[in-house]
Amino acid sequence: MKAQEFTETYKTQFSEYCPCIITAAGDVIECADGHTKALEELFHTECPGEELPQDVMPMQYLIVRTKTVVVDYENQVYSEALTGEQKEALRVLADAGMITIHLGDIHGKY
Repeated sequence: MKAQEFTETYKTQFSEYCPCIITAAGDVIECADGHTKALEELFHTECPGEELPQDVMPMQYLIVRTKTVVVDYENQVYSEALTGEQKEALRVLADAGMITIHLGDIHGKY
């Protein structure tokens, strides 16, 4: 769902924690079962047949491979660059008081 719909749906549920990921297209996906699980589901949708390598840190690999932003309340982790749609989604979440923007680029660290 888009960020505005996400804020309308979840704003009253999330206080100082906003577990979601933002796709390159700017869609916001709630992470009810954790960030890694949501990233794995997205990975298998976007990269059918591709397996997760055994010798990697799963969350970091999935962030890089799916080009997503992993969001909680105080931190947002991404790799290399944000799309315009991701920047807009982050702005909407911040304006709604659901996150405090504090970006962390993991590019080249894993």
